[in-house]
Amino acid sequence: ATINEMLMQSHQGVIRLFPCWNKKSDASFETLRADGAFLVSAELKNEKVSSLKIKSLKGRNCTVDCSGIKSVVNKADGKEIPFTRAGDRVSFETQKDAEYILI
Repeated sequence: ATINEMLMQSHQGVIRLFPCWNKKSDASFETLRADGAFLVSAELKNEKVSSLKIKSLKGRNCTVDCSGIKSVVNKADGKEIPFTRAGDRVSFETQKDAEYILI
């Protein structure tokens, strides 16, 4: 549980990636459960999040605190979906059982 919390935290509806991890050390994780019924997979490489995938199990709003996100893509059809930004946080609506790639 301690390592998982270092890699990802989800609290009060916000998913935080690598919050307690030394950013100079590359790391990755797959399918960690996040608050709001999401499965999250991510990779930290060269001090930046280089890969981020989120699967929505219930179809709820998703908020991620991660700098550098420029687009949110529905994995099924490859189309970008709208999102809002507040600083480093992006929020977007999801559909049940859909997977999203954040670039």
